[in-house]
Amino acid sequence: MKSVRCATSQATTSRVTLCRLTFLHGLCVMALLGCRSRERPHADGVAVGDTRTSAIATHSGTPAPAEGAASPRPSMVWIPDGTLLAGTPRDRVPRVADEEPPGTPVAMHGFYIDVLPYPNESGAIATTNVSRDEAARLCAAKEKRLCTEFEWEMACKGPTNTSYEYGSAYRSAVCGTGLSSDEAARRPVGERPECKSAFGVMDLHGGAWEWTASSWSRGGQNAGLGVLKGGNALAGELVGRCANAMGRAPAARTAAFGFRCCAGPPNEPAMPWPAKTTLGLETVRDAEGLYETWEPVLRPVLGAQSNHFARAWTWRPVSGEELTVLVVCDAPTRAVCAGVVGLTTSSGPTIIASADLGRAVAVPDAVRLGDARNIRLRGLDTMGTFGRDVRYVYGRVEFRDVTRP
Repeated sequence: MKSVRCATSQATTSRVTLCRLTFLHGLCVMALLGCRSRERPHADGVAVGDTRTSAIATHSGTPAPAEGAASPRPSMVWIPDGTLLAGTPRDRVPRVADEEPPGTPVAMHGFYIDVLPYPNESGAIATTNVSRDEAARLCAAKEKRLCTEFEWEMACKGPTNTSYEYGSAYRSAVCGTGLSSDEAARRPVGERPECKSAFGVMDLHGGAWEWTASSWSRGGQNAGLGVLKGGNALAGELVGRCANAMGRAPAARTAAFGFRCCAGPPNEPAMPWPAKTTLGLETVRDAEGLYETWEPVLRPVLGAQSNHFARAWTWRPVSGEELTVLVVCDAPTRAVCAGVVGLTTSSGPTIIASADLGRAVAVPDAVRLGDARNIRLRGLDTMGTFGRDVRYVYGRVEFRDVTRP
């Protein structure tokens, strides 16, 4: 009996040991499977079973949408919900007033945009010589779409709506702007690390122009044209702005026309583009009636010359732009006068430019010189008749030197 009990005890011990080994083996298998499950990549590049997916950041460092929203996309930047100030506010220059909204607030929902122009690879040459439809098909092949022009503009301006992707002041070296578009389009992308927006979108300017899905439609004209953004040109300060755009036939293909892709539901809000207006000069009959509004602004700049409002005009050099032209003097007659051009915004009147007109025998007048962007202030002083030309250039006003017949 004693030997039997001993055999039974040994058998029991063996079974317990075997069970323990089996249990430990099962734990190892489960752990191994769990590790492999976490390492298995999903189609969008995010590991399946990884509970950290909601904290994954895009290229710009902006958190991707939470779980339940669209999955994070490699080499794309998530642009969160926000407000785009579309176009250029009237107190900023340069601006193309007849082709841009005046800084109109537009509510935008979140979307994805490629970090770089197509093929979205650092060091590659941007794909060009494609029509808008061809660009759209290439985006669709990657389960993406062409960006709308306001999406492109928002991605460029960043959360603070700067004029350029890198800030408010133009710097040609940052994106290499100021070159012909054909030459610039041959540059490899991704090699200018500072040429990116606050969202982290790169090479929006300095290289190829980029097709968008939007139609031109400025002032109800040329709605059949497609909108291109970005690019390069000799006029770098003007073209390098996030608000800048140009319209071309959708079938156009050139070595300077490329694109980049977006993803998610598109943003295409209706926009009241600047309407076509009657251009030129219109006399303000009651110049003295402007005194209360303009005198506090003029006095610190012109001093005694602000004493008398001699004449005033409304000047519309281009559609979407309305300026005030004033001739102000220190006395009603035989006075020292000045010419002033200003605009009125929501914050009040602002002087754009002013110039001395000398001692006038007769109060100077203003006339249009051909193109509505050019006017002349002319008058009579002790030396005879004189003229001072004034030119409007993309939001800026330039007074030329005095001329005499």
